[in-house]
Amino acid sequence: MNFNYEENEKIMLEFIEDCRRQIKDKFFSEDKITNEEIRKHREEMIDIKLNHTMRVAEDVAKMSMKMNLNIDFTKIVKVSALLHDIARFNQAVWADSFNDRNCAQFNGMMHAEYGYHLLYVNNKFKDFQIPKNYQFAISQAVKYHQQKSLSGDLSIHFENKKELNPEVLTGYETLNNSEKIIVATLVQMVRDVDMLDILYQHLTNEFPVIRPFVTYDVCHDHLSQISKHFGISEAEIMAYNKLDNDDISNMETIKIPTIHMDKSKLAVPQDIRDAFLHNIDLDLVTLQKRRDWTFITGMWWRLIHFINNINFTSNLELVKEKELLDKIYEMYPDEYKPLVEDIFTFTKEVVINASLKINQGSEFIKENTGELISEKTKKKGY
Repeated sequence: MNFNYEENEKIMLEFIEDCRRQIKDKFFSEDKITNEEIRKHREEMIDIKLNHTMRVAEDVAKMSMKMNLNIDFTKIVKVSALLHDIARFNQAVWADSFNDRNCAQFNGMMHAEYGYHLLYVNNKFKDFQIPKNYQFAISQAVKYHQQKSLSGDLSIHFENKKELNPEVLTGYETLNNSEKIIVATLVQMVRDVDMLDILYQHLTNEFPVIRPFVTYDVCHDHLSQISKHFGISEAEIMAYNKLDNDDISNMETIKIPTIHMDKSKLAVPQDIRDAFLHNIDLDLVTLQKRRDWTFITGMWWRLIHFINNINFTSNLELVKEKELLDKIYEMYPDEYKPLVEDIFTFTKEVVINASLKINQGSEFIKENTGELISEKTKKKGY
């Protein structure tokens, strides 16, 4: 089979347009659009992931060429990137957000695992023009791109670029050592570029640095207590949540609009702050379950988690060369900057510079930069 990226991109775009048609059909009646707001939101979800998918595919191909990897491997990694978020487009049809746990059709799976099931287990691959012997390797890049960390066979590194020869792929699920190197490299490359593009989406405003509201667990509090805590009137909270009265006893969560909120209530809690400023990567799910979780803590987590999980030195150099962190920081209005200034400075001056110093001349980022970072942390006074 002739393996052509452009043909597979065309097929993927047709799949995405079919998801868009399903959204239009789902929220349309013979007489009128039944819920214009939901339809537009779902289509915006499609647009966000389409733009993200195209950028990741292009950027991973550029990365491959920058590393002087062979053309055949570049095609495979680019198609892996093209398909890495295929489940997100189904998700836009089924759910109101990209929170995987709220998508019932995923049956408890995260979007990466569901994408693997869709392509490989349910054989969506049959709709694409991808050789059989490449399909399992590509499915692994889809399945594992969402992993918070890589270990075992997924963490191995190639020693010679000649090892990345797709002709060794058999298509069998039991991988030989040569295949393990190719699969690990596919996963690492797609995952790297995917994480960096999530940061880039702050600049496009697809992922705004400031959210319109904070979701707060009611936990039997009265509205007056919540109002006092956030420094915002009960009337504003009621209006934002479209409440007829101040009885919130049956509500699990309530939205607190950020525009008039006391900004000090968005400050990162001291225990989380101390962990991040000692370069300790905390579990996202655990953090999101905390009552004091906000989008500000989310930014702290993304910087520490994503930057520390980059596999290739060239990508870390790219973050520095493009001044990505400086540009994201400048997206914050002045009143929010004190809430994030320390983590941006720490990530840029301590984490990135320490990693680049240790890994100078190496293709890969070494795992342990802790000792050097610890020393710099002390000197910086964090």
